[in-house]
Amino acid sequence: MKSIVFPFLFFCLLGMRALDSKTLCLIPFEGCSAEEMFFFPEIHKGENLNRFYLFRELLEEAGYSLKFSLDQPLEDDLAAVISFNRCHWSFMAQLMLYPKSKRWLFCFEPPVVMPQLYHSRLQEEFDKIFVMFDEWVDNRTWHKFYYPQPKLQQSEPTPDFSKKMLCCMINNNKYYCHPDELYSERRNIISFFSFLKKEEFDLYGGGWQGYCPWKGTIPNKVEVLKNYRFCICYENMKNQRGYITEKIFDCLISGCVPVYLGADNITDYIPQECFIDRRKFSSHEELYRFLKQINKERYQVYLNAAKSFLESPQAALFSVEAFTKMILNHLEEKQS
Repeated sequence: MKSIVFPFLFFCLLGMRALDSKTLCLIPFEGCSAEEMFFFPEIHKGENLNRFYLFRELLEEAGYSLKFSLDQPLEDDLAAVISFNRCHWSFMAQLMLYPKSKRWLFCFEPPVVMPQLYHSRLQEEFDKIFVMFDEWVDNRTWHKFYYPQPKLQQSEPTPDFSKKMLCCMINNNKYYCHPDELYSERRNIISFFSFLKKEEFDLYGGGWQGYCPWKGTIPNKVEVLKNYRFCICYENMKNQRGYITEKIFDCLISGCVPVYLGADNITDYIPQECFIDRRKFSSHEELYRFLKQINKERYQVYLNAAKSFLESPQAALFSVEAFTKMILNHLEEKQS
């Protein structure tokens, strides 16, 4: 296996007793085939889907036979049908053929993007619903999960501080109408840099044609991020607790310091020393001045803190191994 597996987590995976039901049905994201999501991630935004390739490998190592469609005949030993973001009516009509105790839902998008994932009626349809939002968790129907990261090691080497450009952003140009959306904040800071500091800011991602600092789409975030001192790292949603995605981890493993805005309780999960908290600045200009005055020595403090965090048990909670172990624990609990 190509990934570095945390020894204690891997031991837990191999040490779990055999379960009675050994077949799982994994339903991929809408618009994404099982091949793209679980087998050949390089053909579909590989960086984002490598986590699910590793997830599949770990489940198979734990002795599970995997299915990927409700159209396939499912064996009597089916342990669970795990849906990734799917709860639309046509899918639910098929899913209802299976006992509620075997219906699980993972919510990888926030209410800003997919409000239907958080409708109260779903607790009548699914036995377990897994969310990142702390305030939703009741450990009965709604359960906590951490956005799984395929890699938790800082890339080396990275360019010297003096050779790095100042700042970038990597996001697709999207917008959803919601009072807690952060898409507008991304556009605001893009506008600030575009009009005043465009020589010190680069923008990557789809849909930004016509924006002055736009540099196009990229196949590999790490290879881009390592060339910048800072990255504007805003989640899709504010005024929430615990919704922490790959965005900040992409920066930390790349040796790029994130300017973060998103989870209100981010420091419950990631030490303050690892990132710059956008909430501490009253304006884009104030933030810009702060970024400009950071010298090589102060910058290295951020990188050292990020490296220490990525090597810690606290970061291991976000690993693919921990994500898989969490699911296996729920399966074992169901069988006991």
